[in-house]
Amino acid sequence: QGVDPYGLSKTYIARSLTMLTFLYKRYFRVTAYGVENVPPRGRAMLVGNHSGGVAVDGAMVSASMFWEMDPPGLTQGMAEKFINRVPFMNLWASRTGNLTGLPEHAERLLHDERLLMVFPEAARGTAKLYSERHTLVDFGTGFVRLAMKTKTPIVPFAFLGGGEAVP
Repeated sequence: QGVDPYGLSKTYIARSLTMLTFLYKRYFRVTAYGVENVPPRGRAMLVGNHSGGVAVDGAMVSASMFWEMDPPGLTQGMAEKFINRVPFMNLWASRTGNLTGLPEHAERLLHDERLLMVFPEAARGTAKLYSERHTLVDFGTGFVRLAMKTKTPIVPFAFLGGGEAVP
């Protein structure tokens, strides 16, 4: 009930944003710059770094697209395969718009004019030590090929401070 073809649920999105609001505005006190560079309609690919530590960066980027864009934007992310094996996380991930990070999923979302969030560093980016928090790990260029194939604009972003934010 109330689930789109990708498994996205308005109920889960509302619950998620309710929880994220406190984290976004009060706990992490996120400041987003350059949101006006994200197209307000149509497909686009948000491509950024993982900040290391606990991967809260994706949730904060999603919250910033919702709270800072006019009209609010809904991001859909590419998640690691292990998320689908974690009870409850698998359902929560799909209901909030996150799909397994497979090229065919990303291509389908872009063809349907969605806002796609990609972290090319993948899980390696979240495994960085505190001393590596301002570095990038090696990543592939599949997102560039996908953007060219689907004629999708890439909006690069940098996520800073996530490595210091979680105790």
